[in-house]
Formats: sequence, C-alpha cells, structure tokens
Amino acid sequence: QTTGALCNVSFENDAQRVKLGELGACELFCRVCKACDGNMAGHQRTLEQACAVLGNVAKKNRTNRIKIGKARGPEALAGVLMRLVKSGGGADVEPVAMQALRAIGNILMRCDDNQEDFADAGGCKPLVQYCFGARGDAMLRRVLVTMLALAGHETVRYRLVKDGAIAAAAAVASNSFATEETKEVARKLQGMLPLPAPVVGCKMLAERGEEVMVETGSGRWVRTVETRMCAEAGAATIISKTFAQGL
Repeated sequence: QTTGALCNVSFENDAQRVKLGELGACELFCRVCKACDGNMAGHQRTLEQACAVLGNVAKKNRTNRIKIGKARGPEALAGVLMRLVKSGGGADVEPVAMQALRAIGNILMRCDDNQEDFADAGGCKPLVQYCFGARGDAMLRRVLVTMLALAGHETVRYRLVKDGAIAAAAAVASNSFATEETKEVARKLQGMLPLPAPVVGCKMLAERGEEVMVETGSGRWVRTVETRMCAEAGAATIISKTFAQGL
C-alpha cells in the first residue's frame, strides 16, 4: 500500500518528484526492483508499482535520472525485462512490463550514462524480443520510444543493431496490431539505425568524418581513430549507410 501511495502522489507532480528524490526514493525503489526480480511471481504488484514510481520521479527530472543511474537502476530494470521475456510475457505480467518499459524510457531519456549502463546490462535484447512478441499497440509504442532514445546514442545504437533491432523495427512496421502512428515511429527508428554489413576489403574513407564503428574485445562499439578500415574479408562489422553504399 505504501508503494501504491507513493506512486499516486508522484504521478504528474513536479514538486513531489523533487521531494521524493531528496528523500531517497530513487535509491529505495531501485533496490525494490532488484529484490523483486528474484521472486517476480510472488511480488508482481509490488514490482509494478516500484517501476511506476521510478518512471514518475524520472520524468522531466534529470537530477533524479542521475540518482537512479548511480543506484544501478538501469541494470535493475534491464534484469526485470529479461526475466519478463523468459517468463513468456503473458497477459498476467503485462502490467509489470508496461510500467517497467515506461520507467526505462524516462530513465534513459537524454542521459547517456544510463543508456550505456542499460545496454551493458543486456537491456537491448529484450526490447528487440518485445517487438516480435508484443500484441498490443500501447506495448509496442513504449518499446519503440525506448529504442529511439537508445538509437540516438553514438555507440549504443550499434548494440541495438547487433541484437536485431533493424528486423524488429521492420516487424512492427508491418504488424497488424500496430496503429499507423506506431508504424511511423518504427520507420523513424529504421532511419536512425546504421546498416550491418560484412567487410569486403580495405577502403579509404571519402571524408575524415565518415562514421565507422568497430566492436572491441569487451563487446563495446567504438569509433575508429583511423581514416581507413582494414579487416579480413567477410568479418562482421557495422558501418554507416553512406559507407556501405560506396563499397
């Protein structure tokens, strides 16, 4: 009941968001999400409300988003999503999924550190899986909004592509359950994602500023520091659309 009350008072209330952030709500509900993730079946309602509070306090409040990031909220919510996907994502857990996705979208908005932490914790893959498995337009819209935020990040967008976001966006764009507005968001996401392509040899870049990313041994995508790219033919990488068209 306490979690539900805090969810209600923080909804669309800027002053309460600030106050709750000052009182430690960001850190507290990150811990709640982490604790409930270990026994989701027995704490679905608590987890749903905890995600709702995080989504409320993070909305239009950068200070709270930073606090949530420092409390490892992005990682906790990535874990919640992964557990929901493994459970099959049925109608019984849909309320939890909706609030978790809303919280993630607000926490990642214009916050590079949170986006990187979420991606590093494996959060991109379940988003892609929801694009294929979700049956409701509202669910698809929340997933796409989150993916759009991630696609705006210079390196995280390549993690999305690696995890199948291009095919996922195409699936939503042709999904009979999606409204035309949601399909338009999917097409926008498609336009923001770089093309995956095999390396076919070596090529000097036409301009020094051309975007070419490579995956390091740690799994992170980084921008190349040279103006040319050399790799074994057939090796997997991800490059920009302009570069791919010039091969």
